[in-house]
Amino acid sequence: MRSHFRAEFCALCHLILWRTERRVVSTQVTTSARKNTTNLIEILNQIRDTDKRKAAIAGFLEERLESEKKLALAEERLESEKKLALAEERLESEKKLALAEERLESEKKLALAEERLESEKKLAEERLESEKKLALAEERLESEKKLAEERLKLKLAESEKKLALAEERLKSQKEIHELHAQIANVEILHAKGLLTARGVFERAAHLAFFEMNLKGAVNTTQALREVGNASKLGVWTQHLRDAAAYCAPKEQTSDLLISVWQELSLDVHGFSWKGPDVQFSASLSEQAKCVVEELCKKMGLKIKKAS
Repeated sequence: MRSHFRAEFCALCHLILWRTERRVVSTQVTTSARKNTTNLIEILNQIRDTDKRKAAIAGFLEERLESEKKLALAEERLESEKKLALAEERLESEKKLALAEERLESEKKLALAEERLESEKKLAEERLESEKKLALAEERLESEKKLAEERLKLKLAESEKKLALAEERLKSQKEIHELHAQIANVEILHAKGLLTARGVFERAAHLAFFEMNLKGAVNTTQALREVGNASKLGVWTQHLRDAAAYCAPKEQTSDLLISVWQELSLDVHGFSWKGPDVQFSASLSEQAKCVVEELCKKMGLKIKKAS
């Protein structure tokens, strides 16, 4: 833009000079020689005025150029300020939008938190209600349990009374039965002349044989062998075991009983004796005597004292 104004300024100056020169030439041709000096002075004045005019025009053009520059700069600055203002407005809008979005997000989170809190509150209330119902159920259960325990205690006490009465009755019947059995054993042994150590031991072994339901003919050795292995114990099976445990606690039950029977099977112990007391042979070992004495106690028999 500056070069454009400069070119116009130069063209204007040339035009002014050309017109001035043409006017001077025309004046020189038409005037007389006498006026040459005056014309020259006038021409010089015109030239001088032309230079002033040129300077004024140049100053005007320069001022105009400067004004246009300032105007252009002002326009550029105004445009920049407009752009800056727009940018600031946009930035401010974006900030407001961001703040609005943040606020909206916060409100959403707050709403979710409130919903969660409400749900937890309802859940807590339901749990509390359930715990109350459970507490009531436990109290009811505890009351029913105490009532059931009291009823059970009453029934148990009543059952214990009945059981005690039944045990007394059974004990009496058992004692009577044992007494009858002892009398029967004594009568049998007395009748057979078997009131000897061998007769008592053999009678106990036969009774144990029948208790264990062993098959075949009565076998004393078989019965004594099974006494140590029997799982279900009868009265005489238990008596034999107790006697063996009392007299020889470190030996095997069956081995001890069989060794006692082998000793009693010798001819020296096979004599007949009808009593009234059980007679032992003088040659009988202490271990065998101990076992037979224990069996005599169970049968209610007395041992004949040596004379």
